[in-house]
Amino acid sequence: MPIAVIERAKDSEPKTLFTEQAIAFRILGWFAIGAMTISLAGLLIGLLPSIYPDQAAKLLRFYWFRLADAVTPLVLAFLLVHFFSARNIGSPTAEPQPRSQPSAIVWLGRAGILAAIGLFAQASWERIQTGVPVSVSNRMLGLNADADYAEQRRTMEDWIAVCQFIRASTPEDAVLLTPRHQQTFKWYAHRAEVVNWKDTPQNAVALREWAKRFLEVYPARLSTMRVTIRYDDLRAMRAKYGCDWIVVDRRVVGPELPLVQIYPASNQRNSTYAVYELP
Repeated sequence: MPIAVIERAKDSEPKTLFTEQAIAFRILGWFAIGAMTISLAGLLIGLLPSIYPDQAAKLLRFYWFRLADAVTPLVLAFLLVHFFSARNIGSPTAEPQPRSQPSAIVWLGRAGILAAIGLFAQASWERIQTGVPVSVSNRMLGLNADADYAEQRRTMEDWIAVCQFIRASTPEDAVLLTPRHQQTFKWYAHRAEVVNWKDTPQNAVALREWAKRFLEVYPARLSTMRVTIRYDDLRAMRAKYGCDWIVVDRRVVGPELPLVQIYPASNQRNSTYAVYELP
């Protein structure tokens, strides 16, 4: 093969590689635009409940934002790495530049990426250090969110203890009223609850029933913060939902209620949660 032909073939290799890279970025970009368009549609549908609640319930059960949640940071990461690489300063469609020493903008970009990695590592380490999952942390309650490790750890242990008591002391088909802000009762206690803010159904009929139960159990007049302790309301819920016990967060309702306390007994310790029998 003539030398000139070989040299032309070598010269065409970078251009071919660049073309493939540009096509890949273009496909990824359109995919990201499609994901964001779906999210935008979800935002618009989110305006419907006050006008067309039934239609909104049917549409909002779909996860309009999940695709963008994953695709957006993925595309951003690809673009940042490409932009701040020494060979590709500029947009993905720019012609590749000859290899040279990294410029100031490249070093700035690399420093930014390292800073982001450092912040992520710091946040992850702090999360590990607390030893308390977000699902049972004070942040979920919204009270004393900055409590120290010892207090939050004690609160988590109290929650697990009350759930273990319920699991060991109630029938498997028992139904309970539970604190408003928790989301792990089923996980630890293996028992049903009348309603839970996190455990939302996925069909329109059940979603409306869930919303009705939620406002009935955690009424707006109590800022949807806790279960009512009015005897007539508790009797009605016991008859309607077949629940015989209520788990309360003492930080919200106080240390004592005018009900029969089942847990903790005199030989048990739990400063955060208690179980009462409904009237």
